Amino acid sequence: MPGGRPKGSVNRKRQEDSNSQRKLTSSLTGLSTSRSNRTRDDSESDTEQDFASEVNQSVDRLRRTLLREINTLQDDFNKVILDLRHTIDELTTENATLKQKCAALDQKIV
Repeated sequence: MPGGRPKGSVNRKRQEDSNSQRKLTSSLTGLSTSRSNRTRDDSESDTEQDFASEVNQSVDRLRRTLLREINTLQDDFNKVILDLRHTIDELTTENATLKQKCAALDQKIV
């Protein structure tokens, strides 16, 4: 029984990657691929206005999505910073307590 990769698996993986990339691009733009493949022969003003309107709506949706993501990341970052500040405060307090205990032990030894 020969080892190795199944026959045709390389091309299938490339094809899957290509398909997923196309889907991602399509979902990011919010436009169908047929809309993005228009030629300059479609010079009707209504069609151009519709297309421009769709592009503007897609950009607005993406902007809102990005702002939500940025706000979420900023909130998460602020929570982490706050947690770290609390940890630093706790460690500072613990350090002061340990210094006092060490000083008390030093006095008992002397």
